[in-house]
Amino acid sequence: MAEKFYAAMRNLPLSPAQKEVAMLLAQGFSNEKIGERLHIKLTTVKDHIGKIFIKLDIHRREELLPKLLAFG
Repeated sequence: MAEKFYAAMRNLPLSPAQKEVAMLLAQGFSNEKIGERLHIKLTTVKDHIGKIFIKLDIHRREELLPKLLAFG
């Protein structure tokens, strides 16, 4: 499953920063923990998440992992 996940990450229509955020989000990290891990502000994390949701046509965090795996 990990191979499929990483293959999906390469195929996503996201910027490199958005891919990093999406990977952490899919692993269950909170917005605050993502910001700490990537050394970015909470507002930047929220902005990236909003753009990820728009680009992947999802509306909730729970929809992210199935969508990522579909790209693999």
